Amino acid sequence: MKLLKSFWKAALVAGFVAASGSLLAAEPFRTLNPAQPVEVKGKIEVIEFYWYGCPHCYHLEPKLDAWLAKLPKDVTFRRIPAVWNPRMEAHAKLFHALESMASLEKFHSSIFEVTQKGSVDTHDKDAVAEWLAKQGLDKNKFLASYTSFGVENQARKDAQLTRSYQVSGVPAFVVGGKYQTNVGDAGGEEQLFQVLDKLIGEERKRLKPVARK
Repeated sequence: MKLLKSFWKAALVAGFVAASGSLLAAEPFRTLNPAQPVEVKGKIEVIEFYWYGCPHCYHLEPKLDAWLAKLPKDVTFRRIPAVWNPRMEAHAKLFHALESMASLEKFHSSIFEVTQKGSVDTHDKDAVAEWLAKQGLDKNKFLASYTSFGVENQARKDAQLTRSYQVSGVPAFVVGGKYQTNVGDAGGEEQLFQVLDKLIGEERKRLKPVARK
């Protein structure tokens, strides 16, 4: 761990000095304590905590999609709706309702768009149900899913995970259950994916079986 952080600190110092002649003591990620368990053992897990109401998350989506298209087979990716207030909880329930109907991928980008443009109040289950019905989704099934115990429980779990992963802003990314980074810490959107690639590489080294002599 000390070697990894020393590497990043040296790289950042060199970059900042070259760019501005000044020294900024910062690292492009932080280590979670305690580390959190991953869902699939033996795989490198990347999690994005996000919110449909976040303009930064929306702006990052095209670059994230391009990065995900090139994701190695030993890396798993999952989204978790961040929850720390009722409006975010409403979007978490929307996420899980669509997920339970196998319709999340179909509507994910559209929900971001109408939320950011303000054309649909996606915090209101009835308003979003009407909009989804116009897109061909069964309104009654959606509302039944949205108000189900299972979806309510998933939204509560999202709030718990948001706390466990110590997420205080979105979008936030976690690699291997232990390294958390974001656009600000990484120094920009392009740099974010470079940091994620480096952290994935570190996890790959850790997971690689030690060759027997």
